[in-house]
Amino acid sequence: MALRSGIEVIGCIYLAKERKIIKEEDFKRVYEGYEALIVSIQSLRKTL
Repeated sequence: MALRSGIEVIGCIYLAKERKIIKEEDFKRVYEGYEALIVSIQSLRKTL
């Protein structure tokens, strides 16, 4: 469930960037953070 939520957030920030709601530098910062979070969640799921 958390993985899907993270992926949904990625989709939302892409929409926000396209609609010019967030700046490019903010998009990159948030994207990189969520990318790291998704990788961590995937690693955790593999250990369970």
